[in-house]
Amino acid sequence: MKRAGGAGSVARLGMTVLVAGLFAATAACGGKDAASSAGEPSSSAAAPSAVVAPFEEHAIENECVLSAAEISALAGVGLGAGQDTETKRADGSSGRSCKYHLTEGGPLSFTATIKVMRPHEGPVTDAMITRLIKPSTHRVPGVGRAVLIETKSDFPQAWVFTDKLITSVVLVGSNVPTLPTDEQWTIAAQQIVGKLPT
Repeated sequence: MKRAGGAGSVARLGMTVLVAGLFAATAACGGKDAASSAGEPSSSAAAPSAVVAPFEEHAIENECVLSAAEISALAGVGLGAGQDTETKRADGSSGRSCKYHLTEGGPLSFTATIKVMRPHEGPVTDAMITRLIKPSTHRVPGVGRAVLIETKSDFPQAWVFTDKLITSVVLVGSNVPTLPTDEQWTIAAQQIVGKLPT
């Protein structure tokens, strides 16, 4: 795996900016507190079809719901402890997510992000889950209300739903050796559900 340095630093910085854009946009139907699909890069060339979800951001105080060891087991590479980070948007609003970096890669080695959200009103519904399903999405049964896996090589992602909360986990595919298996996603989802408030 290439480490930050020279041209690699520039490429990795570009990837950091791109993935930071996963949570930067606000949804047209939800106002400043709504998050666009967490798997949606800001670059239209890299973006799959848009999915807008009416979710409020920063649903819990600290969104680093996976430890360094837990996120490393999911990614298949050593990651440091998460950093609960505020992101400023062009419109002046802000969002939050937990960011993880390679333990040996320095600040340009952004590899994973976790965001915990909640519906604007009421509990999580089947309609909210259904609208996030794409042709590349499949369900993993037996954890929480639902778990959806996006098997994208550039930004593999999972949505973990409980009755009250929605957690998105996104990895930077270029920084992980292989895509996580369903078993790895299931373990991570169980860990997340076990730490979220009920």
